Amino acid sequence: MGVALAGIAFRVQTASFDVTQIVAALTGEELSEIEQPNQREFDIRNHSDVMVQVFDEICFIYNNDIVWDILENPKNDAVDLYRGFGLTEVVHGVLSL
Repeated sequence: MGVALAGIAFRVQTASFDVTQIVAALTGEELSEIEQPNQREFDIRNHSDVMVQVFDEICFIYNNDIVWDILENPKNDAVDLYRGFGLTEVVHGVLSL
């Protein structure tokens, strides 16, 4: 059994960056941070499970629903997704490990 992880990554543009607003807009739902979950209960393939990691100025957002259209149609580009949130510098359109 392997591990699959897919998400988007971008450079944070300002100090007032609010990742919760972007995740809420991407999922179309309100969200709340949870304590570190039991690994068996949390799965980014589930619509309601989103993982966010921020390393210095780079933000990673992992969730199947957010990236599925790009993964299913590799010719699609994530640039429009980024521009919709005012993000001008794409680190990598979609990460799939």
